[in-house]
Amino acid sequence: MNTVILRNRLRRDGYSPQADAVNDALQALRLVRAYAKEWNIDPAKIGIMGFSAGAELSAPAAVLFEDFDKKNSGPGDPLAGITSRPDFTGIIYPGPSPFARNRTPPQIPRNVPAAFLICAGSGDRVHAVWAIEYYSAMLAMSVPNIEMHLYGNGRHPGDPLSDGSRMTGGLTDRTGIPFGTWQYRFIDWFRDLGFLQKPGVETKAARDVDAFVKAPAR
Repeated sequence: MNTVILRNRLRRDGYSPQADAVNDALQALRLVRAYAKEWNIDPAKIGIMGFSAGAELSAPAAVLFEDFDKKNSGPGDPLAGITSRPDFTGIIYPGPSPFARNRTPPQIPRNVPAAFLICAGSGDRVHAVWAIEYYSAMLAMSVPNIEMHLYGNGRHPGDPLSDGSRMTGGLTDRTGIPFGTWQYRFIDWFRDLGFLQKPGVETKAARDVDAFVKAPAR
């Protein structure tokens, strides 16, 4: 597995996370795919994972890629014809997605990628609600390979604790509680969908998406 870190435009610098930052994420997906051969990366196994505010990019990237590609398909665009569609999406204790209550939800593309969502439950209620909203939108459409874990014991990373310290985040073990082991659940999901196979081998995720696209819409 290889990781590319995205430096996206920020709200504090006057940019809109719902437009500019998401566009940065989608353009990054196209760039990685464009250089996949040179970087020895399988172009059919390129996804996106975002944490908290970063999940405000990974969630919309999973449903807005078609519109982005159409708007950036002109003859002067050096990446025209290269899709920004993520092959998988990690939505980790997310900020609001396009399916948040105060937003107009977009039409979900039939080839929306598989998604893995995690969050603490009542200890991080607002982010759990945002995770549920995304999951519910996918479940209503019967999208394949959507997995979510909500933990009974946990807080949002960075939140202050009673002893004056702050909740650890990312991939850090959180004082031995199950919330600190979500990355192992992700690896189970990731392996099950075929993303750890050799380059060039079609994933189960890709086959499931193809079958879903060809099936009559419910």
